[in-house]
Amino acid sequence: MSKTEETENNINLDEFFNNIAKNPFTYNLNLGDDDTEITYDKLFDKVKNIFVQGLLHITDSKNILIDGDKKSVMIDKIPNKDIETVKEYMLSLGIEVVHREYTEEDKDYQIRRLLYCLQDKLKEHVKIDVTMDWVKQLIHKTQITCDKSKLEELNIILRSYPEANYILKLYTPEKVEECHMYYNKADKPNILNVISFKTADIVDYQYKHKYATPFTKHVR
Repeated sequence: MSKTEETENNINLDEFFNNIAKNPFTYNLNLGDDDTEITYDKLFDKVKNIFVQGLLHITDSKNILIDGDKKSVMIDKIPNKDIETVKEYMLSLGIEVVHREYTEEDKDYQIRRLLYCLQDKLKEHVKIDVTMDWVKQLIHKTQITCDKSKLEELNIILRSYPEANYILKLYTPEKVEECHMYYNKADKPNILNVISFKTADIVDYQYKHKYATPFTKHVR
């Protein structure tokens, strides 16, 4: 089981989520093994498990599916307020939960940002086909064909637009920040929800983190 560490004391996830959320960076996170070669996808799964355990503790029982001794979260039923609550707990571990919602217009915008860049940077080396809603003029899908000589440059450009990849799934993630959970809610089927994780930056929480004192909190 994953643990958190505060000074010399260890607490498990049940204790962690049953207490109030503490300031950002309060705990040192121990993911339960000493594997120095842990892959990004395994690391993502470990962080995701902590997040899901938080939801199981926080959310209403109607949002939890029980099968014998096994409990799982129906993520498409979870209200945003519960995600925001678990965010606070994750920040105390130094992990930032990023929850984004994309309307059809948002998705079209992110796709077009990528396609305009490809058109500008690769020009005659790339072929772009799209599927779109003609009436709304919103792009839903795209197919990109590139000359072999430009594949490396294409990969660099694609990875510069991670939000487009949330929608189009054009490349395989290579780091935790590129991995994500995604779902649509029944009452808002056209909105894509995406949840990802990244290491929190302490300067973004200058007045809240555990190291801040009346004398040091203004120092960056």
